[in-house]
Amino acid sequence: MIAIGTIEGMVAVGQEGILLKSCDKESYGTDIGLLMMGLHIGEALSLVLSGFLIKMWGFAAPFILSAATYMVFFVGSYMNLEEKRMPNQIVNKIENG
Repeated sequence: MIAIGTIEGMVAVGQEGILLKSCDKESYGTDIGLLMMGLHIGEALSLVLSGFLIKMWGFAAPFILSAATYMVFFVGSYMNLEEKRMPNQIVNKIENG
């Protein structure tokens, strides 16, 4: 049980860290609110969806769908961060010669 809580905490910190890097400081509170709202709505809908998936395709289906969703989210976030970092790195290289 402790391991599950630790992993959930690490995921939450990762999500908020990605959000911190990708949003403006002026809208950080709003963006955290939207992230948390989306997280709780997603958890509520996932309970309903997982019930249907388990009934139709067995016990592993919700976990496969969840893993795929997390993979798409984190890969997309990483690509978004790299696009935002690139102009700063180019400017720093030009300034430093």
